Amino acid sequence: MKTVHVALAFHAHTSFPGLAARLRDLSGDAELAAVPAVGEDGLAAAVAGVERLLALGEALSAPVTLQASNEWLATLRRSAGEAYGALRSAYRDGRIHSLYGHAHAGHAALLTAEEIADEVRLNREYLHEIMAVPEPRHPGALPPWAAVEADGIDGYRAAGCEYVVFPDVSAVPAPVRIAPSGGDVTWRAFVIDGLLALPRHRGISQGLMEGPESRARYAESLGAAVRACPDGGLLLSLPDTGLADCDEGMMEAMGKAWSQVRDEGLATVHFVTLGDYLDTAQVLEKSRVLPRLSFDRVSWWPGSAPILSVDGHFPALGEGRVAGTPVGAFHRDHPDAPWMPGRFAAALVDWLLPALAFPLALPHPAGWYVALDLDPGRMGAEDRIVFLARLLKSGDDWVWTADEGAQAKTWLCLWHVLDAARELNASGRVPSPAEPLEERVWEGMEAVLTLGVDRRVDALVPAVRARPARGVGEGDVDADAREVRWRRDRAADALGAARRSAAALPAGGGSWEPFLGSAREHFKEALLATVALARLWTRADDVREARADVDRRLAAVFPPHSLGVMDRLYPGGGRPRLRYPRAGAPPPPAAPPGRPRPALH
Repeated sequence: MKTVHVALAFHAHTSFPGLAARLRDLSGDAELAAVPAVGEDGLAAAVAGVERLLALGEALSAPVTLQASNEWLATLRRSAGEAYGALRSAYRDGRIHSLYGHAHAGHAALLTAEEIADEVRLNREYLHEIMAVPEPRHPGALPPWAAVEADGIDGYRAAGCEYVVFPDVSAVPAPVRIAPSGGDVTWRAFVIDGLLALPRHRGISQGLMEGPESRARYAESLGAAVRACPDGGLLLSLPDTGLADCDEGMMEAMGKAWSQVRDEGLATVHFVTLGDYLDTAQVLEKSRVLPRLSFDRVSWWPGSAPILSVDGHFPALGEGRVAGTPVGAFHRDHPDAPWMPGRFAAALVDWLLPALAFPLALPHPAGWYVALDLDPGRMGAEDRIVFLARLLKSGDDWVWTADEGAQAKTWLCLWHVLDAARELNASGRVPSPAEPLEERVWEGMEAVLTLGVDRRVDALVPAVRARPARGVGEGDVDADAREVRWRRDRAADALGAARRSAAALPAGGGSWEPFLGSAREHFKEALLATVALARLWTRADDVREARADVDRRLAAVFPPHSLGVMDRLYPGGGRPRLRYPRAGAPPPPAAPPGRPRPALH
């Protein structure tokens, strides 16, 4: 009877509770101080996730692998000591095994290789130095959203990783090249640019995401996967949704389905950690003959459901054709499309920090940030600017959904980055020579205003007018919409002033104040425009129906307007990933002492 290796893995991230409110209160700006507190802390869901994870492993007598961000772990540590202690004990006695990831859930489309190495370094330090979790025999990493970009692979190598979890390229359209042709990159490990890759099985990872009916059929999906898997192959289960969103019914269905499949005797089902698989299958020893996969960028997105953004919808893979366009071709050409709005802000800070002689890597160990409770207000300007420049690259914050408020943290991070730079400039810090910011980045930031404000208000106003609350007239709705657009125009004016001021900066230094002040004002007005948008919802008598109306309007827009922006600014698939010179930038973090990464032949 054949043997099938099964690895049960999960990922967990939540923004640290109250961060947006802290940034708002730290600003000292009267208008920003009036911004409503936004975001849920996710603590209850995180605690429940730990309990369900432990219960799943116990029910199956199986090891479970968890990739947890520093923010998620710090949330448990500060506010849920019992759950945190249970998690730490499970790590230490081998019921849960560690998989590294990005400490602050930064997305591959927004991070440089240097920052990726730093994110893994910080996550590793949290696990081993703060939680005292045993080090894995084979260190590996899960990029958030399993989004991997070829120019970021150096970051994982620099962090000492032996492997990364990789999307199932047989199930997601991706322009990849496999050598030798026909090599197995679905059921076994393969090599990407000198690093091992372990394929996540899309079918068994998403089968529980589609409601009660799919859960009832999940055992059939598992059985089909076990039958198809070759002897000694790997079935890596990693749900799209984070651990906090894996509800009790989903986890119970997973446990029952795996128990049923194991009892059916289709194969010897061997539950393993990813390190176990590398050893048992002798992957490192066989690396010379493993297939080599070349790629530009891939992601496990698209998911089993479409993503509704502020400017249209990104379809699920199973939708076939939308507006005459094959969905498979769409995803092949735009594997990281939902994160487009964040690329221009990321490019701005990638230019600004080196220009002010700052490294992109955070200068302190993970424990330093945890000791400060991840509070930017307890950091000096030099530490705050680098810390917030990293936080604003979180992938969760740049998938712009059709509601308001989700971007408050990122707008506030950007405002504070510029404010800290102003503080340093006022103290006499002279910037090192810098190249001009690419003109296309300025155009992209202008387009983000259109996408994030204009498209959103265009969809929202008709939905509110159709179902006004008692006492609300059409003139009230129009007045709210005018305020939104007034704020949007102020943001556009400030951006234009920042663009002109940046072009006037002398290469050898000089006053940065006009640029820094205007850029800071731009992000403030962009935030206040979205706050005004949020108030429009209060004019509807039935917010749920209004949201359904907005969703219907957005679902009819394909392709999203953002893709036209990218195609115009970066024809041929380019993107705003800039490499500006940095004087005295530190090298990427080294591999952990005594844990050199084995060379792949």
